[in-house]
Amino acid sequence: TDDHFIPSTNEINLLMDKLRAINGDKKYVFWSSEGQDNTPIDESVINKTLKKLSFDKQSGHGWRKVFDERRECMEWWTKELVERGLVL
Repeated sequence: TDDHFIPSTNEINLLMDKLRAINGDKKYVFWSSEGQDNTPIDESVINKTLKKLSFDKQSGHGWRKVFDERRECMEWWTKELVERGLVL
């Protein structure tokens, strides 16, 4: 199998544990309540939320650029690592 692993911090692990307690055994952290349990939310939901948070010029897809720029500052972050993390 082609296992996928994203390194994280203790803080992220605690947050994921809290989300797991809320979401149960859903496949996605941000799942769609309008679809089946294995359906992620639509990108438009993320974009609307960013707009409500006053990120009017930012889109969900735009965060890929943010992570890619950050990767350039982190020696151990490879382009493949960032891409794999954002795809799932």
